[in-house]
Amino acid sequence: MSTMPDFEIVRHFQTLPGWAKSLGLLAVLALTAVFSFPLIASQGMLSYVVVLVAVPVIASLLLFVSPDQTEIRSKTEDKKSNEPPASPNTSKPSEKQEVVVQQKKRREDALHKLTHDEKEFLAPYIFKDVTSQYTNVMGGIYQSLFKKQIVDPPASVGYMTYRDVLIQDWAKDYLAEHRELLKGFENAQPRTKPHWH
Repeated sequence: MSTMPDFEIVRHFQTLPGWAKSLGLLAVLALTAVFSFPLIASQGMLSYVVVLVAVPVIASLLLFVSPDQTEIRSKTEDKKSNEPPASPNTSKPSEKQEVVVQQKKRREDALHKLTHDEKEFLAPYIFKDVTSQYTNVMGGIYQSLFKKQIVDPPASVGYMTYRDVLIQDWAKDYLAEHRELLKGFENAQPRTKPHWH
């Protein structure tokens, strides 16, 4: 948005060539000197100098700073403020992106360091394509996998410690792509609810 007055005469003078603007400024300066001369008699020299400086400065701004320049500048600033952040491929990743990458790496590293019992528990999700396993949610295997964010909280609620447990999607996808991490456990049987439950 332009800060310049919206007067047609000002716009007309702003379209003049540089020499014509300079000549107009000299005319304003001369007229200011002549008409403000009576100030010396009534108000003193200081008022005269203030008027003699202020009027040409304002005239210079009106004549030489076009509204188009201020509009272009403000549009450029608006455009910069509205631009989406640079894509991760062209600039340094943000702190949030770095945290996400670090969390992903930490979780994937956990899958590379699974214990024998954890591998045996997770294998049926991959090799038998089960969606849940019935296990003791107070037990060490579940608690360890839950802390590593590999399995979800129990799928069912109740007072019993045995519940249906789901594997997190990211872990299932990663293990499906890296089946070698569960090598030797291809025939592990899923943990299912006993008939008397």
